[in-house]
Amino acid sequence: MWENISLGLYAFWCFLLIFKLLGSPRNRQFRYRHAFFGPYAWHRNMRNWILIFASLLGVLFLPLPVIFWLIAVVAIIIAIAAAWNFGNKVGNPFVDLCLLFVGAYLGYLIISHFGLH
Repeated sequence: MWENISLGLYAFWCFLLIFKLLGSPRNRQFRYRHAFFGPYAWHRNMRNWILIFASLLGVLFLPLPVIFWLIAVVAIIIAIAAAWNFGNKVGNPFVDLCLLFVGAYLGYLIISHFGLH
């Protein structure tokens, strides 16, 4: 039961993240910190609390390979968002390239280690 709640909260957080990335301003003032954690203090943002509870329940109740797969999903989302931002000249291009390569590399490492079985 707690595993499903953790996965549901994590999926909900991923959807909120994607919607936030899609709704962010498309100019050079874009900041990943605001997209992921919001402009407010961490304890005032509901997305942060959803991620904290999902992570806590995941660490306590999910098997380790599932946790790594969830990290790989977020790394791939970050890489796709960074590639899109770099291609559309949104935000700092150096930060976009760094996040693109880190997200793609982290996703590749996790998927290559755990395979697709």
